Amino acid sequence: MVTLIVALLFAASLSLLPGPSSDVPPAPVPARTYLAPHNTISIWSNGGFLASNSSTGISNGNGTLSNPYIIENWVINSNGSTFGIEIANTDEYYIIRNCHIWNGSGGVGNWNGIEINNADNGYIAGNDCYNNSNGIHLYGADNCDVVNNHCYNNTVQGIRLDQSSNDCVLTGNFVSNNNGYGFLLLNSNNCTMSNNTVSGNSYDGMCLSYSNNSILDNNSVEDNGADGINLGTWCCNNTLSNNTCMNNSVKGIDIDDIGANNTLTYNTCSGNAEDGICISFSDRNTLSNNNCSSNTMRGMSFRATDNNTISNNNCSYNDGDGMYFYDSPIGDNIISNNTCSNNSNGIIYYSSSNSTLFNNTCSGNTGWGMFLSYPTENTLDSNNCSYNGDIGLYLDHASNNTLSNNTCNSNTNYGMDIVLSSQNILTNNTCSDNDEGIDIMGSSLNILGGNNFSSNTYYGIYLQGSFNNTLFDNDCRGMTGGYGIALTSSSNNNTLDSNNCSSNGQYGIYLWISSYNAINNNTCWYNLRGVSFESSSNRNTLFNNTCSNNDCGMLLSMSTNNSIAWNRLCNNTADGILAASGADRNTFWNNTFIGNNGVGGTYNPAVTQAEDSGANNHWNSSSGFGNYWSDLTSPDSVPPSGIVDWSYNLTGFSGSMDYYPLTTPSPVPAVIPEFSVIIVPIVGLMLVALIVSRTRKRP
Repeated sequence: MVTLIVALLFAASLSLLPGPSSDVPPAPVPARTYLAPHNTISIWSNGGFLASNSSTGISNGNGTLSNPYIIENWVINSNGSTFGIEIANTDEYYIIRNCHIWNGSGGVGNWNGIEINNADNGYIAGNDCYNNSNGIHLYGADNCDVVNNHCYNNTVQGIRLDQSSNDCVLTGNFVSNNNGYGFLLLNSNNCTMSNNTVSGNSYDGMCLSYSNNSILDNNSVEDNGADGINLGTWCCNNTLSNNTCMNNSVKGIDIDDIGANNTLTYNTCSGNAEDGICISFSDRNTLSNNNCSSNTMRGMSFRATDNNTISNNNCSYNDGDGMYFYDSPIGDNIISNNTCSNNSNGIIYYSSSNSTLFNNTCSGNTGWGMFLSYPTENTLDSNNCSYNGDIGLYLDHASNNTLSNNTCNSNTNYGMDIVLSSQNILTNNTCSDNDEGIDIMGSSLNILGGNNFSSNTYYGIYLQGSFNNTLFDNDCRGMTGGYGIALTSSSNNNTLDSNNCSSNGQYGIYLWISSYNAINNNTCWYNLRGVSFESSSNRNTLFNNTCSNNDCGMLLSMSTNNSIAWNRLCNNTADGILAASGADRNTFWNNTFIGNNGVGGTYNPAVTQAEDSGANNHWNSSSGFGNYWSDLTSPDSVPPSGIVDWSYNLTGFSGSMDYYPLTTPSPVPAVIPEFSVIIVPIVGLMLVALIVSRTRKRP
């Protein structure tokens, strides 16, 4: 009868025990047998297990692997005076399960619910630990399993391992609403943390420091007060996979402070207040197939981190950047096959070098697809930077980078923008359906070859204040309202060779206040003007260009001392060449004029194929060669042979004439000794040498 009364009184007392926060109810635990009250338990050695049940709470077992000691089914109120269950200084095998341990944080001290100190080989399962200091604490305890426990509302950590608590398994635990970290591992290695639910903790959901070679897999880490998962100082060779880190107050996953060789795969890091994943001062990491979308700041960020492989990640729909790299002077990162779309910017890359960005998709961002500032010796290959709200691919203060096979279409402003940059190589890129294909400002010694800059609104290639650049074999057709190639604002000493600048709404090639440029072997058909020099564009050379079927083949205005030879000017609606007012001291020779200005086969001095209203222009060379005019090819009875006996009078105010018109078009030589700038065929050799010297392996 007495036993029955005691049992009834105890059952009633259980209803008065404090429970978990009403806001976050405890997760369900497996069905339990009757829980009886017990005093706090303290076992300090192997011999301590042999004390009476009233002190140890042991129900059975002998401490062996096959028959461990079992402590189970107790309710323990620590009353703020000691640990709920403490096991220390033993190598026996033991189990603590299905216990309800609480109230260690009240009274005169802060005590842990379960304290394991230098006691290996434990199995701790199905316990409720709340209102303690740490819910469960392992200190120097190896080979312990912590399974399916519920640790909540503790004043410090939910579960903590430190001082070489190695080779432990922590799985299936519910760790929530603790005032510190959910999980904290210090100096603990080779642990496995899997299938845990970690939420509502005041600091990081899971934090590791000085901990290596651990596996964090399939954990749900949400709504914590700092990072979801944080790998702090000297965390190396850890694997994080299939974790869900969402809606945390700082970052989803944060790896910083001198870690290395960590692997992050198939994690979901979304809805966090800062970055989805952040890597700082940690090298040689592998990040693949992670989903870092819809974060308040960035999908992924990297600072002072080198030799990383970053591939197949989705970093989209973030309020900030998809990926952000900063201050990696060594670099050697491989960034490939990532999707960084619908962010503020796709990929931002500051002060970083020697990296490969390959086959990334950076589209639909409100600003830039890719922005690289102060990058050196990087390779950008086969990236898609299209449909962005500003610029597809933007290089600022960039040097010795190689950009090839990239697609930058349908951006609101520029396909590519190169600013204050030098010695970069751009080949086989496509920049179409933008306002401008590529804008180059204040930049020098860059090589653009074999690119498609067609079908933009205003410019295919636009150079502003840029010098010593080489543009060859680029497609600059179909600018509906503008220019194939434009050089402005003292863009001097550039070489334009073998570009196709046809079918543009304004000019094929346009120079404004730009001098000492070599313009050779280009095709300028079906434009308003094929080539136009204006406003002090002086001392340029035009050699072997084709300017046909335009309104005007070539226009020179307010520009002097240009050399124009061996060009073909055919079937232009108005003049083949118009030297307007201020076009002075220019030289034209060995050019071929056919069917311009509506002329037929008969010479009429009132309707000619060229007009000169400048001053002191020369329409023949000093060696006695003029130009070929299809309407005046004979007679040729007076020596020298090949020169028409009559002069060709040009319309215009200058009264100029070609004194030595040619009877047949002149063959194009390899080198023109009369040019003020001698054209030597070295561009191809330069390009090959630069590409070979900077060849980088692809991922």
